Parts: sequence; C-alpha cells; structure tokens
Amino acid sequence: MRIKDIDFENDILMVHSGMEEKDRALMIPEKMKEELAKHVASVKEIHERDVKIGYGEVSLPDALERKYPGAAPEWGWQWMFPAQKLSVRITPCILL
Repeated sequence: MRIKDIDFENDILMVHSGMEEKDRALMIPEKMKEELAKHVASVKEIHERDVKIGYGEVSLPDALERKYPGAAPEWGWQWMFPAQKLSVRITPCILL
C-alpha cells in the first residue's frame, strides 16, 4: 500500500490487486483516522530524512518507471509501511 492510496478528504483507502486481482475502495473508519494520520506523518518524516541523505526512492510497479521517470522519490509513491532499514533501488537496464 502506498501513500497515494489514502484519501483522508473522502475517507477512502484503495486496495489494489486484492482478491481476484481486483481493486477496491474501502471506507476509513472514523476510529482509525487519527492514528492513520499520525502514522502517515511519521512516515513522511522518515521519507524527508531519507531524501536529505540521498535515498527516499521506491521501485514503481510494471511500466510506470518508464512512464513516470521522476516519480520514484515522490511522496505519493512511498510505501505506507516502509522497511526498517534503508535499501538501494536497482534501476533496470536494457541490454543491447
């Protein structure tokens, strides 16, 4: 799940490729909104700190890496639950 899959304005959480490979929109329960917002804020702090030291990029699904070449460090594409340790994003190369 990525940050862009959370819509606090409309209280919607998108789940992609769930059961039967379908996308679903779920309501964010009122009880969870505050805690979820706090979690997102803490993830944003981690992301901003990682970007400052030269990290903060994620791998993008399918062909989106080619379609949106600058999207890997964008906030919306970051994972909702990032890894505990820094990882290095491997950029695919084309052999000629």
